[in-house]
Amino acid sequence: MKKSLALLMTLIMVFSLCAIAPSAYAADKTVINVMSFTDEVPNMINRYVETHPDFADKYEIKTTIIATTDGLYQPALDQALAQGGADAPDIYCAESAFVLKYTQGDASNFAAAYKDLGIDIDAMIKDADIAQYSVDIGTRPSDGAVVGLGYQATGGAFIYRRSIAKDVWGSDDPEVVGEKIGAGTQSWDKFFEAAEELKAKGYAIVTATSGTPSRTAPTPAGLLTASSTSTRSAKLSWISPSS
Repeated sequence: MKKSLALLMTLIMVFSLCAIAPSAYAADKTVINVMSFTDEVPNMINRYVETHPDFADKYEIKTTIIATTDGLYQPALDQALAQGGADAPDIYCAESAFVLKYTQGDASNFAAAYKDLGIDIDAMIKDADIAQYSVDIGTRPSDGAVVGLGYQATGGAFIYRRSIAKDVWGSDDPEVVGEKIGAGTQSWDKFFEAAEELKAKGYAIVTATSGTPSRTAPTPAGLLTASSTSTRSAKLSWISPSS
C-alpha cells in the first residue's frame, strides 16, 4: 500500500502546503500524481513549476480532476488510494464535507505526516499563523500527526446592533450576545432560540429555516447577519459588535 505524500483539504481555511516525493519515473523525471475535484490546486502546482525551473527539470506533474458532481470524486479517490502502485495519488484534495475521512477516519492511514517528509510543520504553522481549528481538522488522532492543511478560507461572522441587544437581552456585551446565539457550540440551536426571542420583541432576523437559507436580516432593524451559505450544521463564529 502506497502512502500518499500530502493531503490538501478545502474548508474555510487559510494555508496551503504541498509536500511531494517520488512515486514513479518518466524518462529522467520523477512523476508526481495529483488528484483533485477542481483545477485550483493543479493550477497552483503548475504555477510553481513555471516559476521554478530547477523543480521542472526534475519532476513531471500528472493531474487527474474529477468533479464532486454526482458523488464521483470520493469513490475514484478511494479506489486509487487502495490500489496503490505507481499511479496512486501523491497529492490529493478533500473538501470540508468529507475531509475528516481522510485526515482522521478510515482513509487517514493513506496520508503521510508532513514531519515524515522532513518538513518542520510546527514552525511553519506558527510562522503562517494558521488557525488552530484548521490544524485540528488536519491532525490524525492515532498518532497526533498533521497530515492535511487547508489552502482556502471563507470567513464568516455575526454582526449585531448594540441598541437591539440591549432592548432584548439587557446587554450589548459581546460575551452575552455570543452566549445567546450559541457561539462555540457548533450548533444553530441557540441561534434559533435567540431568533424567537428577537421576533417576540419585533425584530425578525431569519427569512428561512430549511435547505440553505439566507440568514440576512430582512429589515434595517435586523440584529444579526451571517454567510448565505450557512446551515444548521455550520460552525458559529462572531465578531465584536457594531455601534
